[in-house]
Amino acid sequence: MEHLQPLDRVGILLAGGHSVRFGEDKAFYKNSDDTSTWVENAAAIMLPLCDKVIISTNKGQFSRMNQLFVQEARVEVVKDLAGLEDYGPIGGLYAASKQIEAPTCLLLAVDYPFMTSDILAQLVTTPNCYASTSGQRHYLIAHLPNFQAAIEPLIQSREHRVRILLENLKTSPLDFPPSRAFTNQNQKED
Repeated sequence: MEHLQPLDRVGILLAGGHSVRFGEDKAFYKNSDDTSTWVENAAAIMLPLCDKVIISTNKGQFSRMNQLFVQEARVEVVKDLAGLEDYGPIGGLYAASKQIEAPTCLLLAVDYPFMTSDILAQLVTTPNCYASTSGQRHYLIAHLPNFQAAIEPLIQSREHRVRILLENLKTSPLDFPPSRAFTNQNQKED
C-alpha cells in the first residue's frame, strides 16, 4: 500500500511505557535478532494509512527513538511533557496532540506487536471508533477525530483514563473477531 496523496490522518503510536512486567523496553524489543523492533513494525503498518506517524516516548527513549527513525521523514518523535512523565497513555496522547494538524488520528499502542495493517485499514473506514473483540475493549487501537480540545480538560482535572477521553468524544466500538492481533503483550512469550 503506497502513500500517494494526503490522507488527512495522523498516526499516534504510544511507545513510552516503562515495560515493567515485560522486563525490558517493549518499543525496542525484537522477536528475534533478524527482525525489526516492535516500534518499527508498528510504524510500518501505520504509515501507509497516515500522512505522518507521531511516536510518543518517555524521556529515556527519546534519543534512541530519534536515531531509529532518522531516515523516515514522515515519523516524528515526541516525549512526555514536563510534569506528565508518569501519566500513562493519556500523557502520551496529550504530548502527541500538540503536533496534530489532521482532522483524524489513528491510534495504536506498541504493545500490540501482532497488529495487522488489514485491521487498521478496516478501522480507518469508520469514523470515531475503537476496536472491540468479544466484549474486550481495546481503547488504544482507535480511529478518532482530532482530540486536542477534548484532552486538555482531562489533563487539567488529572484524569488518567483513556476511556474517559473516548466517552467524551462519543467514540463507538467497532467489533472484530478475536485474533492474536489483539493480544496486548505485557509479558514475553516462552
